[in-house]
Amino acid sequence: MSNYRKTISFGKFPVTSKRKLNEVNVSIEYGDDTGHGLPRFSVCGEVWSSSHRDYEYGGQCLDEINNILCHSDISKEKLELWKNIYYLWKNYHLNDMNAFANDIQEEAVNEYLRLNGGKYDYNKVCEYLKEKGVYYVDVDGKKCGYGEKWYYKQIPEKDVK
Repeated sequence: MSNYRKTISFGKFPVTSKRKLNEVNVSIEYGDDTGHGLPRFSVCGEVWSSSHRDYEYGGQCLDEINNILCHSDISKEKLELWKNIYYLWKNYHLNDMNAFANDIQEEAVNEYLRLNGGKYDYNKVCEYLKEKGVYYVDVDGKKCGYGEKWYYKQIPEKDVK
């Protein structure tokens, strides 16, 4: 499996002033970083300072970048590209490092987050999963507990493309 790395510049935007001084970049990696022949997906963002010596935002700042790009005048093509990247990040970023062992646990955690205004508390999530009877789930004949190790989440073929 070949590894794919690309940095995309979306241009400069008025983040720290009314002038378009802050360049917005997104770096994407996809490939066998797991060492097990399984593809791993990762995205990082950068919103540069006007001097381009430091970041205003960096790393997992894609929510901030989404706010910048969706409220700016950018081309339809770049906006569509951004929406695809953002979707993939939301669903598959570090897909080899999931606390939930299967879709049942993932949905229960998402339900907990919806009920709690998006606020995450590991101990409370564990309590919630135990109350719902999904703290332990069966995966390939093994009992797997939420957050007991990193679980791999396969990326569907339609999203790999």
